[in-house]
Amino acid sequence: NLKTIEWDFISKSPFEDESVDVVFSNQSLEHTRKPWIVCDEIKRILKPGGIVYVRVPWSWRYHPAPIDYWRFSPECLIDLFEGLKVIECKFDKFYRRQDIRGIWQNKKDEVPVDSFGGWRENWQVYYFGTKE
Repeated sequence: NLKTIEWDFISKSPFEDESVDVVFSNQSLEHTRKPWIVCDEIKRILKPGGIVYVRVPWSWRYHPAPIDYWRFSPECLIDLFEGLKVIECKFDKFYRRQDIRGIWQNKKDEVPVDSFGGWRENWQVYYFGTKE
Protein backbone atom coordinates (compact mmCIF):
# COMPACT_ATOMS: atom_id res chain seq x y z
CA ASN A 1 0.00 0.00 0.00
CA LEU A 2 1.43 3.31 -1.09
CA LYS A 3 0.44 6.42 0.77
CA THR A 4 0.82 9.98 -0.48
CA ILE A 5 2.29 12.30 2.11
CA GLU A 6 2.05 16.04 1.64
CA TRP A 7 4.50 18.45 3.23
CA ASP A 8 5.07 22.15 2.55
CA PHE A 9 8.85 21.95 3.28
CA ILE A 10 8.62 24.81 5.77
CA SER A 11 6.78 23.35 8.75
CA LYS A 12 7.55 20.14 10.64
CA SER A 13 7.27 17.11 8.35
CA PRO A 14 4.56 14.49 8.99
CA PHE A 15 7.16 11.78 9.67
CA GLU A 16 7.93 10.47 13.16
CA ASP A 17 11.37 10.95 14.72
CA GLU A 18 13.93 8.41 13.48
CA SER A 19 11.39 6.61 11.28
CA VAL A 20 13.06 6.66 7.84
CA ASP A 21 15.88 4.39 6.62
CA VAL A 22 16.84 6.25 3.44
CA VAL A 23 16.31 9.80 2.20
CA PHE A 24 16.99 10.43 -1.49
CA SER A 25 16.84 13.94 -2.91
CA ASN A 26 17.91 14.64 -6.48
CA GLN A 27 17.86 18.18 -7.90
CA SER A 28 15.19 19.47 -5.54
CA LEU A 29 16.82 21.20 -2.55
CA GLU A 30 17.63 24.25 -4.70
CA HIS A 31 13.88 24.73 -5.18
CA THR A 32 13.08 24.96 -1.47
CA ARG A 33 12.76 28.41 0.05
CA LYS A 34 14.41 27.42 3.35
CA PRO A 35 16.65 24.40 2.75
CA TRP A 36 17.99 24.45 6.32
CA ILE A 37 14.48 23.49 7.52
CA VAL A 38 14.35 20.58 5.07
CA CYS A 39 17.82 19.40 6.15
CA ASP A 40 16.91 19.64 9.85
CA GLU A 41 13.80 17.57 9.17
CA ILE A 42 15.82 14.98 7.26
CA LYS A 43 18.18 14.69 10.24
CA ARG A 44 15.23 14.36 12.63
CA ILE A 45 13.40 11.63 10.70
CA LEU A 46 16.48 9.58 9.73
CA LYS A 47 16.91 6.39 11.75
CA PRO A 48 20.28 5.64 13.36
CA GLY A 49 22.23 3.86 10.64
CA GLY A 50 20.02 5.52 8.02
CA ILE A 51 21.50 7.07 4.91
CA VAL A 52 20.81 10.37 3.18
CA TYR A 53 21.77 11.13 -0.42
CA VAL A 54 21.35 14.65 -1.77
CA ARG A 55 22.35 15.89 -5.22
CA VAL A 56 22.16 19.58 -6.07
CA PRO A 57 23.50 21.98 -8.68
CA TRP A 58 26.61 24.05 -8.09
CA SER A 59 26.92 25.62 -11.52
CA TRP A 60 23.77 25.47 -13.55
CA ARG A 61 21.60 28.03 -15.26
CA TYR A 62 18.60 29.56 -13.58
CA HIS A 63 15.61 27.23 -14.01
CA PRO A 64 12.40 28.67 -12.55
CA ALA A 65 10.08 25.71 -12.86
CA PRO A 66 9.53 25.60 -9.90
CA ILE A 67 11.25 28.65 -8.40
CA ASP A 68 15.04 28.33 -8.34
CA TYR A 69 16.49 29.71 -5.07
CA TRP A 70 19.91 28.24 -4.28
CA ARG A 71 23.27 26.76 -5.27
CA PHE A 72 25.26 24.59 -2.86
CA SER A 73 28.96 23.85 -2.39
CA PRO A 74 30.12 20.61 -0.72
CA GLU A 75 30.97 22.63 2.41
CA CYS A 76 27.46 24.07 2.47
CA LEU A 77 25.86 20.60 2.40
CA ILE A 78 28.20 19.37 5.11
CA ASP A 79 27.17 22.34 7.22
CA LEU A 80 23.44 21.88 6.50
CA PHE A 81 23.70 18.24 7.58
CA GLU A 82 25.81 18.98 10.66
CA GLY A 83 25.41 16.17 13.17
CA LEU A 84 25.43 13.43 10.54
CA LYS A 85 28.55 11.51 9.63
CA VAL A 86 29.76 12.44 6.15
CA ILE A 87 30.39 9.38 4.00
CA GLU A 88 31.30 11.44 0.94
CA CYS A 89 30.56 14.93 -0.32
CA LYS A 90 32.13 16.17 -3.56
CA PHE A 91 31.72 18.02 -6.81
CA ASP A 92 30.56 15.93 -9.76
CA LYS A 93 31.71 17.31 -13.13
CA PHE A 94 30.69 14.29 -15.20
CA TYR A 95 28.03 16.23 -17.13
CA ARG A 96 29.97 19.49 -17.09
CA ARG A 97 30.11 19.97 -20.86
CA GLN A 98 26.83 18.26 -21.72
CA ASP A 99 25.04 20.06 -24.55
CA ILE A 100 21.63 20.99 -23.18
CA ARG A 101 19.48 23.56 -24.94
CA GLY A 102 15.97 24.29 -26.07
CA ILE A 103 12.59 24.50 -24.39
CA TRP A 104 11.76 21.88 -21.79
CA GLN A 105 8.60 19.81 -22.07
CA ASN A 106 6.84 21.83 -19.36
CA LYS A 107 7.07 24.93 -21.62
CA LYS A 108 7.96 26.98 -18.51
CA ASP A 109 11.69 26.66 -18.82
CA GLU A 110 14.27 26.86 -21.54
CA VAL A 111 18.00 26.66 -22.00
CA PRO A 112 19.17 29.71 -23.91
CA VAL A 113 21.79 29.19 -26.55
CA ASP A 114 25.07 30.79 -25.46
CA SER A 115 28.11 31.70 -27.55
CA PHE A 116 29.14 28.02 -27.54
CA GLY A 117 25.73 26.94 -28.88
CA GLY A 118 24.24 25.70 -25.59
CA TRP A 119 24.69 25.66 -21.84
CA ARG A 120 27.99 24.02 -20.97
CA GLU A 121 28.56 24.53 -17.25
CA ASN A 122 26.77 21.81 -15.34
CA TRP A 123 28.53 21.05 -12.07
CA GLN A 124 26.72 19.03 -9.44
CA VAL A 125 27.42 18.43 -5.76
CA TYR A 126 26.46 15.23 -4.00
CA TYR A 127 26.30 14.38 -0.32
CA PHE A 128 26.18 10.94 1.30
CA GLY A 129 25.72 10.92 5.05
CA THR A 130 24.57 8.64 7.82
CA LYS A 131 23.10 9.03 11.25
CA GLU A 132 25.19 7.27 13.86
